[in-house]
Amino acid sequence: MRCAPLSRLTALVAPPRCSACGRSCEPDQWICRDCWLELRSQPSGYGAAFVNDGIARELVLALKFRGRVALAREMAQLMHERMGGVLESAAWIIPAPAHPDRHRRRGYDPATLLARELAELAGVRCVECLTREGSRRPQSELTRRERHSMPLSTIAVSSRALRHAGIDPLAEFPTNVVLCDEVRTTGVTLDVCAQAIRDRQPGAGHRQIRSLTFASTGAHGSTDRIVRRQSRRARG
Repeated sequence: MRCAPLSRLTALVAPPRCSACGRSCEPDQWICRDCWLELRSQPSGYGAAFVNDGIARELVLALKFRGRVALAREMAQLMHERMGGVLESAAWIIPAPAHPDRHRRRGYDPATLLARELAELAGVRCVECLTREGSRRPQSELTRRERHSMPLSTIAVSSRALRHAGIDPLAEFPTNVVLCDEVRTTGVTLDVCAQAIRDRQPGAGHRQIRSLTFASTGAHGSTDRIVRRQSRRARG
């Protein structure tokens, strides 16, 4: 919430607007005071810094669909402030990949922006190694039932991305990685990402694959649900 003289001069020409409500706000502020107070009062979500409602939901929409990429830093700081314990002892943060069509249209991946900022804040490596095929429509265009039918092959580990990151594509993944996404709705995307990673962790046993999102549709809870899904699929 800092103010700089240059920002104040710029604000005279183009007054800054709150990323949540659209009303004018002070220079160098990404959200107005009223929205800030409301956001800080919102509860944490299911493996997330906030429940996906109210101001938190507006910020997710601003990042995903309104091109407010500068929000990623502020949102990551809130994630780290509220949910930093999820990143304790983590070796890698792995962002959930966006649908290719969305990525091309936006020119960026919201989850990757958050993961990079979180990695810097937590002193953890961000490894962008998951890819997503584009034959299915983006998740935001699917019904809840259609989302649950998402095949495991939709998301996979990219050997090319690993080589680009200086990682041996044949090496096992660390057992303490954290998945990152901007919002969790049904949890299916995180589930499929976790399964792709689990296939590269033969020595991990039933160790939990943790996840962290800015917002989620559920109330307080544990990311153990990902592990339970993995166990059911393994038994099936």
